[in-house]
Amino acid sequence: MRNRRAQKFPEEICRLDALLSVMAELDDTWVLYRGGVEALDAVKSGAKAVLVAGGYGSENGRQHMRKLDRELIRRHLSPGGSDDLLAATIFLDTVERGQIRGARIYLGMQTAGDDFASFVWGIAGGKPIQNTGAVPASTPLSEAISKALRGRGFKFVGSVIVYMHGCKLSES
Repeated sequence: MRNRRAQKFPEEICRLDALLSVMAELDDTWVLYRGGVEALDAVKSGAKAVLVAGGYGSENGRQHMRKLDRELIRRHLSPGGSDDLLAATIFLDTVERGQIRGARIYLGMQTAGDDFASFVWGIAGGKPIQNTGAVPASTPLSEAISKALRGRGFKFVGSVIVYMHGCKLSES
């Protein structure tokens, strides 16, 4: 996906070409189970043909994709294992991009003279809170910190994450 993004392709094409890359290399057990070795070879070679032709972002690649699509329909196949790996890839890519974004926001705060610790401790009232009893999944404080972080543009900072793994403002 990074390669296609660098070439300024729309995200849908980046993801589709990533799927085709997985299909071209993976010994997809779902395809193997449903169609055998011959079907697996057809799927892999068809996906490679689309990529060699320029990927889905090119007219030639789209022509090869239509041919692969017809072949998959004819054989009643779906690249289920490849689909699963694409989903995992997109998830990890999203997490990575969120981390990079968070690091840039953090550095931007530093450059602007905003101290991150002071920002968070200001929301917390400046002192740790000792919870008693059952450990909650989140608290009103973690909700407030989460909202403030999201307001700054941070991602993956839900109240549960803030509470359980965040700034250690709660001593549970």
